[in-house]
Amino acid sequence: MFEITGSQLNQNKTKILCLSDYKPMAYCDLMVDELKICGIFLSNRSREEITSANQIRIFDKIKHRASRLAGFSITLRGRVLISNMILIS
Repeated sequence: MFEITGSQLNQNKTKILCLSDYKPMAYCDLMVDELKICGIFLSNRSREEITSANQIRIFDKIKHRASRLAGFSITLRGRVLISNMILIS
């Protein structure tokens, strides 16, 4: 544990994502180029690249879940219910 501005940080779990050109040398071992928070990737790359990368990951996840359900013979209503409950969650 170490303190920055009076707050205690767990150094093993702390990562720093610099969004500007300023990079403090004291914390260079904690700096990363990409960070995942709640399943969303953040990065110092361009906004379009990050948005595209996040969308591709989400679409791939939905396709994978949908392909697992393709073998079942389910009514249209059942498919809609499953889509709402499983695929989008």
